[in-house]
Amino acid sequence: MIPIRPSSNAIACQYADKVIRFIKEHTRGGKQKLKKIETALNKVKTGLTMQDLLCMNFEGIKALRAKIDSDTSLCDKASFEKFPYYYKQYFKEQGMNFIKDIGVYVCPYCNRNYIYNAATQRTAQIDHFFPKDRYPIFALSFYNLVPSCATCNHIKSDSVLDLFSPYDRTLRYDTFQFDAYPVSYIDFKIELKATDAKDGKAADALNNTLELAKLYEHHSYIATDLYKKALMYTDAHLNILLQEFMKMPFHYSHAEFTRFILNYYGEDSDFLKIALSKATKDIAQQFGILARIGTK
Repeated sequence: MIPIRPSSNAIACQYADKVIRFIKEHTRGGKQKLKKIETALNKVKTGLTMQDLLCMNFEGIKALRAKIDSDTSLCDKASFEKFPYYYKQYFKEQGMNFIKDIGVYVCPYCNRNYIYNAATQRTAQIDHFFPKDRYPIFALSFYNLVPSCATCNHIKSDSVLDLFSPYDRTLRYDTFQFDAYPVSYIDFKIELKATDAKDGKAADALNNTLELAKLYEHHSYIATDLYKKALMYTDAHLNILLQEFMKMPFHYSHAEFTRFILNYYGEDSDFLKIALSKATKDIAQQFGILARIGTK
């Protein structure tokens, strides 16, 4: 799982403004409905407004969800039953812009499927981390909406996983790590593990509940290719390539050179730009070639 780090909370606030305007302008009696919603929200949490709910960070959503679970009388589902409908109508028109604004091009759950949308074909889906049928109050909340591939969204379905959300600030880029294990001389198996034992349940949820362990079996070629590169690209060879790369008529950066060799941008914050870039980085680090590129 890869963290989603929007460039600023302004993106969430702009999204909230658009949703509120959409409800006002595209639903019958929209202004009156918003007033009723805010009355219901105030019952859930004193002073909570529609704007607050829509751009509430994930930690706030998680805490509010726990409060609702402990006292179901606080949240009358009937007051928010229209939220999934508003979500469906709004995202029918604005779903592509939502994903574009966040800047996510690869599914953060699996990091193996591209999810960028074309004008005539939608490959991305939006997963509600806390399912909208069980928690309609969060059906429109920005930080409950996870751009994902169809595979992960379908398998996760309405489950509430024992798992980090990609928006969880405690989720690090190295919370999970890929390891390569040899099964023969140049054939490998790759596995996703938690780097800290306390996150083992979350790793199990990714590998088993989302069935990523089975899916990653089809990508063992990454380890095989990187092992061959680690053998073939000697320090002398890398130096020659770097010198030639610097002569090219385009702006040179270390991240570009790393991508040229490994198909990995070189920055963890770019994991959501190239499919399987997290596995590539971890295994290249395991085989030592990433460190050797980094010393050139």
